[in-house]
Amino acid sequence: MDKIIHIEQQTLFEYTGNYSAFEVQRATRLAQQQAMYESQQERVAHLPKLHRPFPR
Repeated sequence: MDKIIHIEQQTLFEYTGNYSAFEVQRATRLAQQQAMYESQQERVAHLPKLHRPFPR
């Protein structure tokens, strides 16, 4: 079994398979992270609209 250990931003990621499989798996992981980030940013963008301070 081939195994690749990739270090990114002080975090270890373990991938199985050859280098081509690593590239595919890493690209998939990065795309998922990007999609999660964009979804989070959309939710954050709505927070100021939902938050209305009480009148004083």
